[in-house]
Amino acid sequence: MTPSHPTEQVTSAERQRLRQRLRRARDEIDPLTVAGNSSIISAQLLPLLSTARTIAGYLAIGSEVHLDDTLARCRERGQITCVPITRPDHTLLFTPFDSATTLTVNRFGIREPVFDEQSCLSATSLDAVIVPLVGFDRHCHRIGMGGGYYDRTFAQPVGGRARATEKQALLIGVAHEVQYVEQLVPDWWDVPLDVVVTERRIVYRQ
Repeated sequence: MTPSHPTEQVTSAERQRLRQRLRRARDEIDPLTVAGNSSIISAQLLPLLSTARTIAGYLAIGSEVHLDDTLARCRERGQITCVPITRPDHTLLFTPFDSATTLTVNRFGIREPVFDEQSCLSATSLDAVIVPLVGFDRHCHRIGMGGGYYDRTFAQPVGGRARATEKQALLIGVAHEVQYVEQLVPDWWDVPLDVVVTERRIVYRQ
């Protein structure tokens, strides 16, 4: 049976309330289900990443989809894996990451590698980016944590709208199905994802 989902017409004023509701829904998922969903999502991600040479993921916190297995499998195939580093200007750099990388905890309580900025990669060096999210819709619009890091990193504002950077990596969102809403109203700076993968389906941008 097809799951029912709320229809959301989101204005800027309502966005924070929606974000809080979706985070609560995600955080109510028990750890065993998070692990099971993450395994299913990993199996669906790997074919989408097959032609990428350099892949960025992230280090999950709480009930976010976990990518440890996905990134390890990519490295087994000879692909370079990276994770994001937050910068003071609210953009991201990406540092190479593997099982031997030393980790620390940043000011947001998120694990980050101990890194040398000279070894970091820019967004234009990436072939695919796996993006965390709080909510998404059928058009692959994304609502995140509210910091705007991914939007600033992967967009250039042109004529009042966000345009993808010139060399655009494949942007893949990963989420639990409970994070889906029928429709989000994006802000002008929001960069849509190319595809979103959940434990139940793959949603391509329409």
